[in-house]
Amino acid sequence: MGQGNAAPSAKREGAPIAALMRDTAGACPWQSGAPDRSRRYSCGDNRRQYGYGKGAGPMFTVETQSVEETRAFGERLAGQLRPGDVVLLEGDLGAGKSELTRGIARGLGITGPVTSPTFTILQVHEGGRLPLFHFDWYRLSGADELYELSMDEYLYDRGVSVVEWPSMAQDAVPETHLRIRIDAPADNQRRFQLEPAGTFHALDERALEATR
Repeated sequence: MGQGNAAPSAKREGAPIAALMRDTAGACPWQSGAPDRSRRYSCGDNRRQYGYGKGAGPMFTVETQSVEETRAFGERLAGQLRPGDVVLLEGDLGAGKSELTRGIARGLGITGPVTSPTFTILQVHEGGRLPLFHFDWYRLSGADELYELSMDEYLYDRGVSVVEWPSMAQDAVPETHLRIRIDAPADNQRRFQLEPAGTFHALDERALEATR
């Protein structure tokens, strides 16, 4: 917080916004205009649909007892994430969304600082196994604002997208995603309920357990 009321923008480490809104020629059919969200698209080998659908697998829960365990869980989760995966983080302020994202970043091999992009909406972190597209939709007025900035295209790119406060632009959420609901039963304890949706790939639940 404490960064002032900056206009919504996207931020890439060490790169100007013009470079961030790059032209990925041929990657997606809507590079020169808004996508038709009633259709199914392919960006390379990454297929997604807009909207919501039935879950891809059973829900399961992982619990952690400290910030360190939460980050370690994020690292293990990152090891199972694939290009184009979208991870939605739901929880109250202070629930641990940013800490989990830091763990995911470390698990992807990203070494730079990871802060919540509350005022920039999107931060792009590179240098790891996959790029990390870290969204914070808390200040969005709706999905249209995301579309106007062309930031929804990153949800269909070849990196991993992590979205905090997805309910603020619910219409922009792809059907295929992993939803993680975070509860805080006690000061340091966190409970993560993982719910795959659409055609999200299977996860190894045992490998994700905080204690082994």
